[in-house]
Amino acid sequence: MKSFFFFLWQATIPILWLISVMAAFRGGFQPGFVPPLPPGQTYPYPWLGVILTSAVTAIESIVLYLVLRPNRFAWSILRVGIAFAVYFGLSVLVVYTFATDLPGYAYVPGMFTLSLTVLLFVLLIITTAVVFVKFLKSRAELS
Repeated sequence: MKSFFFFLWQATIPILWLISVMAAFRGGFQPGFVPPLPPGQTYPYPWLGVILTSAVTAIESIVLYLVLRPNRFAWSILRVGIAFAVYFGLSVLVVYTFATDLPGYAYVPGMFTLSLTVLLFVLLIITTAVVFVKFLKSRAELS
């Protein structure tokens, strides 16, 4: 059971990254606020912006994966600092993207951050509940 959850957690970050790549690709078709073109003309697909957005979410995924690996107490303060810096940077990016009208792919890092935050919060709730239940069982056995 423990190895299943470990595998699930290891697979979650790459799966979320693949979803963010698909969202960035889809967002490339939404140009944002641009003047309308004459009939029959279309805007070119923004390959560079989509690739850079996918690279940003890849770097975020790699850093998050390294920060969330099994705990080693010697690195725990450094890892918390790194995690804080990553999420602070992502939060600034989210504020920037929601304050302007940008192409669709520009919103992908913000949605990636939001989905990871929700996922980590749900995981924290589940972990806290499991630890609390184990604590109650151990107290009941001692009584």
